[in-house]
Amino acid sequence: MTYTGHHQRRGPLQFLRNKLPCFKGRNDTDIDVNNFVDPEVTIIREDADNLSDISSGAHKTRRHGGGSSPCQPCELWFEPAGRTTYWWNFTVCCAVLYNYWIIIYRHAFDEINETTMKRWFILDYTMDLIYLLDICKGFRTAFLEEGVLQTNTIKMRVHYMNSMLFYIDCLCMLPLDFLYLSIGFKSLLRCFRLIKIYKLWKFLDQTERHTNYPNLIRTVSMLHYLLMIFHWNASLFFTVMADSSAFQNENFDKATSSGE
Repeated sequence: MTYTGHHQRRGPLQFLRNKLPCFKGRNDTDIDVNNFVDPEVTIIREDADNLSDISSGAHKTRRHGGGSSPCQPCELWFEPAGRTTYWWNFTVCCAVLYNYWIIIYRHAFDEINETTMKRWFILDYTMDLIYLLDICKGFRTAFLEEGVLQTNTIKMRVHYMNSMLFYIDCLCMLPLDFLYLSIGFKSLLRCFRLIKIYKLWKFLDQTERHTNYPNLIRTVSMLHYLLMIFHWNASLFFTVMADSSAFQNENFDKATSSGE
């Protein structure tokens, strides 16, 4: 902008007035086309071209889904300390507690018979399905390698298979249920499912570290352990005493019934 006594705006007439002296003494062949173009206009046009290129590139990015190729495979992985992993551990803990409470109960009281067989088998193999899905999840769980979260599919699988947890999980899934066909329905054949107790300990540890009431969690856990010990003690006591002579003595039964 130029100041000639007062502020003037730079318009097209002022631009041509400033450009006319450059045309004097020149032939038509010496005229430079760039002299007709205002540098400010040139910059604006270049910026417009750049913006158009950027907008077209953004449109292509949105069309192809964030710049990734539409044929690129989607890799699924789980964060070891994420919320999804936490609630999945809760689901596995429910399956573990089912086995801890039910296996010894059915063995002591012979609850598997023709009328209840279907119901118990549905529950048992639903829990086995949860165990199997937990193994599949282990192949897709990330891990820390030198302080960096490793999410490579091959490395996650190799890391899980080389860990002790993989062999423990496989030991839990031993198909000893096939022995039902030869020795009958014995619930203790599923005792290897109890090895998965480490999932319960891991879930309780995560809960204590993330809750505002860790003492409450410890108290509830202790009460649960005591009740489970009482349950196993009563079931084992009934199993042992059921085979003793006191339970099979008819005179004892008659004396007991007459005393009542």
